[in-house]
Amino acid sequence: MSEIIVGTSRYGREIETLFNLQLAEEIENGLLVMDKFQAGNFQFLALNIIKINSLSFTKESFLKKVSKVLTKVYVDFWEKDILVEVLRYEYPYFDSNEIENIKNKALKFLNIDREKEIRQKVDDFLHESQVINLDGFILFRLQREVNEIYDSIDRAVEEQILEKEYQEFIKIVKYFLELQPVKRKIVQVFWLNEYLVILDDQLKKVEDEFVEYLLTQRNKIFPEDLLISALISLAPEKIIIHWHDVSLNFNLKPIKDIFAERLEICERCEAFRC
Repeated sequence: MSEIIVGTSRYGREIETLFNLQLAEEIENGLLVMDKFQAGNFQFLALNIIKINSLSFTKESFLKKVSKVLTKVYVDFWEKDILVEVLRYEYPYFDSNEIENIKNKALKFLNIDREKEIRQKVDDFLHESQVINLDGFILFRLQREVNEIYDSIDRAVEEQILEKEYQEFIKIVKYFLELQPVKRKIVQVFWLNEYLVILDDQLKKVEDEFVEYLLTQRNKIFPEDLLISALISLAPEKIIIHWHDVSLNFNLKPIKDIFAERLEICERCEAFRC
């Protein structure tokens, strides 16, 4: 009789449930028996092979199923729990919604092939030892993967902070815009030969000293920032952006977020041929 013993301090119930699902046929057919026992804070699950069936149940297939379960526990439970625990400890100023958002961002930053790599490491270990302490295995055999989690947290937190700053910026600009009276009925914006062109509703050049000054700074200011400043100064009731070149490296998102219902995006019209 062959045996594999799995020890864990926190995921005994999850591992047992997954083993019952993954090895249901073997247990039902009497090829495998699962026992469990407690030792201090650790729960142990012993998988005892009663009979090897060369047609459907081999030692190799058994180990691969065990590896699959333990990898799933790491990816589906341990990773998510450690992310939340680290975030709550290191960044207590984030609320629960922000922590959940950062956790999801961090998970996306992790190596997409990690599950396959971890499963192989577990499988290799089970070929060396019949006893696996999941806590110790993660600590000593998955150091690179754990370090990647901490790196992903740093990246996710940085992204969250930038997003929060962006939303605060949008909120302030929109508030300032709402305080201004409407100065013009319509402003039309074109991007021609990598230059912003701002016209009125009659397709004539907008006469505004500040806007003219901004346009002279086109080599010093990002075009998105330049356009936002110009539109705030002009305070039009409606903005039509003639956006015909989809290959342009121009971020319309902040303009859409700020001007929202005032904004209309035109992708093809007669005005563009003027």
